[in-house]
Amino acid sequence: RQELLELLRDLIGGEPAAGKTINFASALPLTQPAPDIVFAGKTFCFTGTFAFGQRKDCHAAVARLGGTPQDKVTTRLDYLVIGSLGNEDWMHSTFGRKIQQALDFNAKGRGIAIVSEDAWAQAQCAAE
Repeated sequence: RQELLELLRDLIGGEPAAGKTINFASALPLTQPAPDIVFAGKTFCFTGTFAFGQRKDCHAAVARLGGTPQDKVTTRLDYLVIGSLGNEDWMHSTFGRKIQQALDFNAKGRGIAIVSEDAWAQAQCAAE
């Protein structure tokens, strides 16, 4: 048990405060209010680390529901999904290229929805 506890502490970057969990994606620029997530005919890109599984698993779930997974943020993107495990660097520096690209496109009026993994996973479960 001690070995597992040490591994988990290493994975989350230390020990969370009592009663708290670490969610690096929580302070990110998510679209507010959270949009309804539609899969059919929509494009999705993923960034960060996902509790749902590997990125290929997220892509497969989108494709199964009629959406199109993309590896890059483009002007044709509908949703950028941020993994709930995020990236520790986001707490201390920039958000990362995909998030910044989506923000830049949105500043030009594109309207890419930036959503959390939790919102995406709930919509995915509801759609199946």
